[in-house]
Amino acid sequence: VRGNGIPNIIGLMFLVTFVFTALMALFPLWCQAQLDWGARQVSYAYTYIGLLVAFMQGVLLGPVSRRIGEPRVLLIGAAALSAGLLLVPWVDDVVTFAANTVFMCLGTSFCHPTLTALISQRADDRHQGTVMGVANSVAATGRIVSPPIGGMIFASLGPNWPLLIGGFIMWPVVAAAVWMSWRYQARETL
Repeated sequence: VRGNGIPNIIGLMFLVTFVFTALMALFPLWCQAQLDWGARQVSYAYTYIGLLVAFMQGVLLGPVSRRIGEPRVLLIGAAALSAGLLLVPWVDDVVTFAANTVFMCLGTSFCHPTLTALISQRADDRHQGTVMGVANSVAATGRIVSPPIGGMIFASLGPNWPLLIGGFIMWPVVAAAVWMSWRYQARETL
């Protein structure tokens, strides 16, 4: 299993899950602190996010993956999520929120399914269930540890800091996606 990169991809899945979970856990608090939004505006924002993610995963992801390959889709997703998180300090109204949310939704819509697909493709038939179980357990660990860590950072450093740190945490995922894209391109040209 080690020779096919599955442990590394599972590590990337942990990072993406960790970052995304912190974002979702802190989202209402961030909206209140950064935008002075109440429950109604946050519910509208969640609806907008849900529609974006449904469109990106349901309509865009399949054709884009077939056209450019999973490594490049992961690169687009990781770069978009990182950029969206790093831009949060400049989100100060509904327009900048709507625009920046496109980056973050593109990021999560492209990263999670692509990482799952990459793991599934690399696991042999006899071990696929075990490998996918391990991947889901690692992702669950990210979902467990992320909210308290993000909450502590939010409380001690301010509302933008957990998201900014998440943007930097995505850089190894971007770097790995660049490397996988380069290898994918090299295989395609042979």
